[in-house]
Amino acid sequence: MVGTGEQNAAEIVTALDGLGETGKAAKLCDALSEGGYGDWFLPFKDEFNKMYVNLHQESVGWFANYYWSSSELGSDGAWYQFIGNGNQYVIDKNNYLWVLAVRAF
Repeated sequence: MVGTGEQNAAEIVTALDGLGETGKAAKLCDALSEGGYGDWFLPFKDEFNKMYVNLHQESVGWFANYYWSSSELGSDGAWYQFIGNGNQYVIDKNNYLWVLAVRAF
């Protein structure tokens, strides 16, 4: 759901901190300090879809093909946004995809 990504990502970061994990998508976004802002997060899949519709389809900005979202499916899977066709899929968390940090929707 749009507007839930920030809290969802914060919960993932807390869990990763407890495991001593670094370099994961949610952690990278959380640690980002850019443009004078430090409140970046990994978007929920619905938020990513809004960016696809409102930005990519309108040719605003540049996008790679595959991006992680903060939407998980069990302990091993997470949703990603495929920019090529706008669809979203689940993939094993051990894969490498692009990360796009966002600020509050």
